[in-house]
Amino acid sequence: KEEHKSKHVYDMLVGHEVSHALHTPSDSWKEMAKRTKEFKSFVNVIEDARIDKLIQKKYPGLTDDYLKGFDKMLKDDFFKTKGKNLQNDYALIDKINLYYKSSKRLDFKFTNKEKILVDAVDKCKSFDDVCKLAEDILGYCKKELEKKPELQKVYNVHHIRLIL
Repeated sequence: KEEHKSKHVYDMLVGHEVSHALHTPSDSWKEMAKRTKEFKSFVNVIEDARIDKLIQKKYPGLTDDYLKGFDKMLKDDFFKTKGKNLQNDYALIDKINLYYKSSKRLDFKFTNKEKILVDAVDKCKSFDDVCKLAEDILGYCKKELEKKPELQKVYNVHHIRLIL
């Protein structure tokens, strides 16, 4: 879309895809075909956080593109967050996605249990780590839905849409 065009967004997205090519094992991703769409979306969120960190470490000049690119996308409402309460209107996986896409600049108030899961995203070193953590976060989100059924609509609609 025209409103999303910018050098920073372009460089961020190219860096992101290059990092997938370098770091996301294609054979392991093929195994995801056997899993649910829901599980694959959770893996994608966590894997994106892992590979974005890796590409910025390898090419530190991309960090500025990630910061400015996300800011532009947020301003252009790419993530459809305008008018939403980021703290209350999203399931944990969506918060994790936005938190890492923003380079941890969005001010989420994670519970102690959520902090453990969010911190675990940072600790993922391999795709296998990502898959194991996706199971844990998916389990947490299912419990979250039991406690807050009003998130069901948000959970079903937003978590897939928010993935880049």
